[in-house]
Parts: sequence; structure tokens; C-alpha cells
Amino acid sequence: MEEEEAEVYDGVRAQFPLTFGKQSKSQTPLEKIHNTTIRKAPPTSAANAEAQSTSFPSLSSSSKAGLDSLPHVSIGPPRPQARDVDEEEDGEVMVGPPRPPLGLVDDDDDDEDGVMIGPLRPPAPADSDEEDLLYRIPTSNEIVLGGHSKVVSALAVDHTGSRVLSGSYDYSVRMYDFQGMNSRLQSFRQLEPFEGHQVRNLSWSPSADRFLCVSGSAQAKIYDRDGLTLVNEAVLAAVRCILAYFLLRPGRVPVTTCAWDREGKRIAGGIGDGSIQIWSLKPGWGSRPDVFVEKAHSEDITCLKFSSDGQILLSRSFDCSLKVWDLRQMKEVLKVFENLPNNYAQTNIAFSPDEQLFLTGTSFERESKTGGVLCFYNRAKLELVSRVGISPTFSVVRCAWHPKLNQIFATAGDKKPRRNPCFGGRVGVSKGSLLTQYLLKQGGMIKETWMEEDPREAILKYADAAEKDPKYIAPAYAQTQPDPVFAKSDSEDEEK
Repeated sequence: MEEEEAEVYDGVRAQFPLTFGKQSKSQTPLEKIHNTTIRKAPPTSAANAEAQSTSFPSLSSSSKAGLDSLPHVSIGPPRPQARDVDEEEDGEVMVGPPRPPLGLVDDDDDDEDGVMIGPLRPPAPADSDEEDLLYRIPTSNEIVLGGHSKVVSALAVDHTGSRVLSGSYDYSVRMYDFQGMNSRLQSFRQLEPFEGHQVRNLSWSPSADRFLCVSGSAQAKIYDRDGLTLVNEAVLAAVRCILAYFLLRPGRVPVTTCAWDREGKRIAGGIGDGSIQIWSLKPGWGSRPDVFVEKAHSEDITCLKFSSDGQILLSRSFDCSLKVWDLRQMKEVLKVFENLPNNYAQTNIAFSPDEQLFLTGTSFERESKTGGVLCFYNRAKLELVSRVGISPTFSVVRCAWHPKLNQIFATAGDKKPRRNPCFGGRVGVSKGSLLTQYLLKQGGMIKETWMEEDPREAILKYADAAEKDPKYIAPAYAQTQPDPVFAKSDSEDEEK
């Protein structure tokens, strides 16, 4: 009887909560979340492996034999000196618990066996870690915002640091909200400004209530903060001013990049022929540039960046270099940093919040083993201070250092660049062919052998057929002038 009542009570108890009042949801500790985003240590090279072989191994991987084989180095704090018994007997009062007795291990045994007590001393920090701490480069933790299927070519972060925009070669724009983002790190909205056109650039307005999107088409769009279209291409048709850039030779050369200075008094433009031209917007200024630097780079310029004090101009190009220019003397370059591969037209340069450092990304190349990295340079000393590896097989395109969040943003591509003779390894510039041509080539109906033939022999093989069966000129003069008469050249008359 009692067992039946117990079963009834258990069934009724299961219908009610164990406690009353508002139930608190389980939350993940912030320390655990922080630990999950710590950057993994990059793989060590041969030089680093030799350096680490002389240092102490970690305690988790060491054994008794490993500890015995270590050099005889004192680890941890020094041993406390033994108290004199006579001093204690003289009436000295002891405060606190008595000291633990010293180990009964002789000094000779310590020297021979090398037994150590306590945790091992942590290894000395690497040079890169010391430099990061010196310049306060925030590279301890990282997260990955995915979603795009091709290289991310555009990046924009509003001044509050709450919303991030990313544009890609997959024709889409993704919007991320840090305040409403969960652990899945997904975007809350996806846009496609122009169907079939790559996204080239994104920019927030000063008030962060709208943003501008520029794609591969000849038009641009303006969206509000939530991704709704405010201004379409029809309103942007009016042009208020045209700046005519200077060319040494007549022709059509595109403007690949441009930039304003902080005060809005100067405009710098990078031309497709590798030149840099600067216009000063002063009273009575004209459309001709005030500063013209011929052959600043050997290839197209991908980015120009003014410093906030208006003294330094940075330029990035396809010629795998980054150049520092003094705006007070633009005749000679101040510093050239080379061996920086660049395969994307959107590769940019960014300053740190205090502008003591500037950074840029590099592209992946098949001959290189480093992959895409972020390179940090000291503005005062004009030297490389740190290299942060992003991916061993991907390229780094866009980068930004947000002043309020003190976080570094970098965009990358998930695929290797193509390396064909006619494209030079650049991504996004290959030309496609018709589907019928592709199918005929695959079926063997179209055979391209003209590249392997001699042009002279290819023309002479029709000479005999033209003499035996003429079609155009010979039949017209067959009755009036059967024998051909050729005109004499002027050079023969002059020789006579």
C-alpha cells in the first residue's frame, strides 16, 4: 500500500518544478568563451625547433628520465636557510606556523641526480610576442566570420564598432551585428547589390546611419543601417566636378584608387600607369594636378593612404611593394618595402589608432611557403616590427584597425589564385568562352594548331592552288591584259 502511494506521489511531483520563483538560465562563463578564441601557436620552423630544443620541455610531456637529463639549473625560489637552534632557545618568539623540515637530500645527490621539486619555469617569450606587447598589437585572440564563398574584397566597420560589412567576389554583401550575435557568428542580413557584379568597396557614412556600396558595375547604391535601399543608381547620375589627370602619352588610362586627406583639402589619385597625382583644393585651383610623381610604381596602384597629420602618404601596388612618401618632398621616396605579394586590386593599407604603426596584407603565391600574412611597420623607424600569419594557403586582402574596439579586422580568400600565362596569377580577371566553343573543343571538332605552324609556310601552301585556279583578279584581266604588268617603285627611279 505504501509503495503504491509513493508511486502516485512521484507522478504528481514530476508535474511541478523542483523550486519556486524565477529560474535563472545557465550562462557560459566569460573566461571559457575567452579561452576558446585564443590564437593557436603557428607551426615552428627548423630554426625555432633548434631554439626550443635547448629550452625546458613542458611538464605535461616530461617524465622522470627527462627531468634527470636536464642541466643542473636551480628552478623556483631559493631554499630557506635553516634556523639556528641556539637562537630559538635564547627566547626568540616564533610567529606563525613553524617552517617545514628541509629535505634530507645532500648537495651531492642534487648535483648527480638533478631532481627538481615544483613546476618548471615557463619558457621565455618569443621575440614576436615581445614585439606585440611592446607595440600593443591585439593578436592574442581571434574569431572567424564566415559566409562568403569567394574572396572577401570589401570591409567596413562603423565608428561605434557594433556593425561590420563585408563584400565579396560572390556578388553579395553580408551584415554582422556584434550586439545581437550569438556563438554561431552568422550575419543577420545578406544583400546582392547588382546581380553578376563583384563588390569592390563598402563605406559607412560619418553618422553610421547609411553605407555606400560600389560594385563592378558603373553605378553605386546607398543603403540604410538595416540594409534597405535608400538611393539607387538613378539619383547618382549627376557629376558635380571632373578632375583631369595628367598623362605623358595620349590614351585611356584608368584611375585605380583615390583618397582624401583628413582635413579634406587634398585629393590623391593612383593612375593605371603607376603615377601618383595630388590636387590641392585651394581657392582658384584647377583641374590639373599640383603634384605629379611619374613612375611611382611599375604597375597599378591599389591603395593610397594619408596620415592624419598630413605629412605621410602610403602607396600599395601590384609590383609587390609598399612605399612611404613625404608630402613635403615628393621627388624621392622615403622608404620602400618590397617582397609583399599582391594579386588583388582591393589590397589596402591601414594605420593603428595612434598611427605609430601601419599594416598591410600579402597574397598567397605558389612559390612562397608563408601564405597570407599581416605585416606591421613602425612609422618612426620605418622598419618591420611584426608579421602575423593569417593562413598558410589563403591571401589577405583588406585590413582595418578599429580605434574604439582596439581590434584588427582582416579579410581573406578561401581559394588559391589561378596561375595562367595570360593572366599573371591575378584573381578575378579571367575571361570565359562560349559554351558551344567549349563543347566543340572537348569533342575534338575544333583543333587549334595555328600556334604550332609557321606563318610563311601556311601562306605558301595556297600559292600553287591560286595559280592553277584563280578566282578574282586573273579572270577579270584574262582578255584585256593576260600578262600581268606590275608598277615600278619610286626607289628604282631614284637609283637611275
